[in-house]
Parts: sequence; structure tokens; C-alpha cells
Amino acid sequence: MVTIAELRMRNKKMSQRKLAKELGTTQSAISLWEKEPLSIGGKNLVKLALYFKVSTDDILGIEHNNN
Repeated sequence: MVTIAELRMRNKKMSQRKLAKELGTTQSAISLWEKEPLSIGGKNLVKLALYFKVSTDDILGIEHNNN
């Protein structure tokens, strides 16, 4: 799992406010998503994944066991 906060820090220590502007949402939404990743709606989850070039599973902390 990679947290949204980690993704922001990897991206030149991007602020929540800047990320919110990039995604067309609010800083308070970003803050909530960082605390509760499962609260992210589908469209915003896809926007985050595309913006940071990671999978939605990574953001949600879903791990696949390929046994």
C-alpha cells in the first residue's frame, strides 16, 4: 500500500491544497482520503491513480497473492 501522503511527498512535497486543485476537489477531501482511503469515490480514485501513475489497488491497499 502506498498512501496519498506518501505520493504527495514523492511529488516534490506537494501540498494537499495543490493536489486538490490538480484534481478539481477540496483540500478537506484530500485530508479525509488520507485518513480513510476507502472513502474515495470511484471517479476520484481513478483520477488519483492516473495522476500519480499507480494502480487503484495500490491506493486502497489491496494486495494480490499470486500463489
